[in-house]
Amino acid sequence: MAASREPRPLSGGRSYSFEILLQSQGRWIIDCLMDREADAVQRARALLAQGRGEAVKVVRHRSGPGGTEVKREVLHERRAAAKDAAFRIPAEPDAAPVCESLAELRGLAGRMTLATLFRRSLVEQRITPSELLYDWRYLRRLHDDNRVLAAAIHKVAAKQAGDGSVAQRRACLEALVEEGIRRTRDLHGHKSKLPILQDSDVEAASGIIVERFGTEAHDEVFLLAVCERLAPLPNLSAKLDMLLRLIAGAGERALETLLEGPLADCLGFPEVVSEIFPESRRLADFLDHLIDFLKGNSLAATTSPQLKAIGYLMEAGRAPSCRFVLLDRLQRELAGPAPLDANEPKNEARCLETLRRALKLGDGGWLGGDATRTALESRRRRLRQEDLRRMGLDSTADSLRAPAKH
Repeated sequence: MAASREPRPLSGGRSYSFEILLQSQGRWIIDCLMDREADAVQRARALLAQGRGEAVKVVRHRSGPGGTEVKREVLHERRAAAKDAAFRIPAEPDAAPVCESLAELRGLAGRMTLATLFRRSLVEQRITPSELLYDWRYLRRLHDDNRVLAAAIHKVAAKQAGDGSVAQRRACLEALVEEGIRRTRDLHGHKSKLPILQDSDVEAASGIIVERFGTEAHDEVFLLAVCERLAPLPNLSAKLDMLLRLIAGAGERALETLLEGPLADCLGFPEVVSEIFPESRRLADFLDHLIDFLKGNSLAATTSPQLKAIGYLMEAGRAPSCRFVLLDRLQRELAGPAPLDANEPKNEARCLETLRRALKLGDGGWLGGDATRTALESRRRRLRQEDLRRMGLDSTADSLRAPAKH
């Protein structure tokens, strides 16, 4: 139990204190008293996120002259029910960079591949790829469905193998996946030793992890603590908000870097991005906003606090994964089949030219490099093919050579 505090005296002989109660196995237990409501609410929710009980309450006690006391409940929350939806058969990945170690499998490229494979399942369960990798509650569900897991491994192995042996790549991936499963399962057995991760003092939690688990295990244990903090939140947007708060309280750059990974995961979901970017009637308008943001042109005018915080992190070079994920979204949309202006197909070429000019940098290069140029060429080629087919020149359209994939 945390140390109690004396009630905070106020003028007129009144004082306030905030009692935190934790429900465990159906019984309510007093955790501690605190003198600030905001601190009490934050601690209560952190206890809930850690799985210390089924529910929490914060009760305000107001003491007055003559021993009078008034109680009022200011918080009563229950732990979110386990999201036990099954994982769906994985989608076909567009690309799957080769990974030779567990660190690479858990890295940004590996998590982006996971997001492609299981996007529908992740959205339904409202979890990020990082949570799937580090939280045994979710990884066990995937592990127990041999059919889905085997299909995912095979699809990635086939993409990675190219002209080589799919069987060899599959065997390598199976070994890495089993190693990751074993480590996540082992960590799950020590969850009771995890510190409560509070956004006001992330460094303190990091120090406790080093004391209890050692320096070598720090990073993966810290990420498990992050997953525990995210678990009770209702949706991916709320998780993005929490990660930004944790980053703001991280202090150390190394902790910021660890937290930026799950933050980038959140930005890989179109549903999250559409909530923080200005509403756009056309794909061309959204891409224009995204280009401005990636170039740092619109930060001052940005009204979304989340977008502004991410923008300043990117501008300072402290969110490279977020930048990579948003550039990947830009390039995929440029190369994709969705019309830039669904209501006015005749505007397609004009919209593409406007975007092309916006993507050109002052030094003659492209925002996002050659991958962006290739994506532009892919869309331009498709437009040219459509024009030729309208003129009845199908064979000429078919003969246009597709650019190399980025």
